[in-house]
Amino acid sequence: MLLDVWEQLLCDLQQANPARLASKRKNFSSANTIEECLQQRAEFLVATHLTKAEIAYEFLPEGGVPQPDIALLNPATSGLRIEVTSRQTPSLEELRDELDMDLEGAGYQVEIQCEVAPVRISDAERESIRANVRGQATTGKPFRIVEGLKIGYPPVTVDMVISGVPAKDSPEEAGEWVTYEVAGAELTDHMREVEMRIVGKLTEDAKNRQAAAAPTLLLVEASRTGLASIRPDWVWEGKLQSLLGKANTNFVAIGVLFADQASLEARAVVVRGADCPSNVVAAIDQVREAFRPTPTYAQSPKQLLAYAVKSFRFGRT
Repeated sequence: MLLDVWEQLLCDLQQANPARLASKRKNFSSANTIEECLQQRAEFLVATHLTKAEIAYEFLPEGGVPQPDIALLNPATSGLRIEVTSRQTPSLEELRDELDMDLEGAGYQVEIQCEVAPVRISDAERESIRANVRGQATTGKPFRIVEGLKIGYPPVTVDMVISGVPAKDSPEEAGEWVTYEVAGAELTDHMREVEMRIVGKLTEDAKNRQAAAAPTLLLVEASRTGLASIRPDWVWEGKLQSLLGKANTNFVAIGVLFADQASLEARAVVVRGADCPSNVVAAIDQVREAFRPTPTYAQSPKQLLAYAVKSFRFGRT
């Protein structure tokens, strides 16, 4: 399904045919990691929503003087540029996928249970868990592993319990798959991860030099940063306004973008700085409108929480 969505994304962009799309497609096809693919997807997704909102734009040149990713072209919105960056933290989803690969053909059903949804699981923690599960699976017997994960600011240790049962002994006769379930969701870490990323980009020297050349909107795609998307838009607006007001930055506006990985749906929360130039105010407002949630991607806290709980409980939604 994901490949179908990506193909549709590329087809939509090909029809719009913005300047320098060929260069962006080349970057996409030559990506060596999934993270590089997802970063390019974030740029394409922004471009697609601009196209649907009938906002003229172009991709900016690469390889010379560093500059943002997209420039708006309509006379009424000229001058605004958009810097798109993506944020991912390795978490339960990545661990589940890795265990799926490790256990292929082993004939085990594995369930992961966590006290709290971790916003990240470090590479060292994931490798330790994978090695332990692989070792237990070679015995052909049921197993139960308890791993302590450090989460939070400051960090505290919470337990992750991994239970494995040979498929032939499973009452569901499910075969080899990995699922996970979370008992509770303490969301402070999930929000803080995105906030730290935004502050880092707002104050990064190279990005600030780009933003000094022309009014620039920083748009951080954070769909894969834990459960940060559950925070309601009005809460994000206040937090973004605070982050922008406190930072020593040349960016005139910032936004956070949450996208559905299995479709082209996305929502963004965008705020302007107090000293935003008057000639780009309308442009920023147009970009904000381009990401208004559709009826199929309605964003109430209750709906988002229900979606997140379902995702964590079954692991394969």
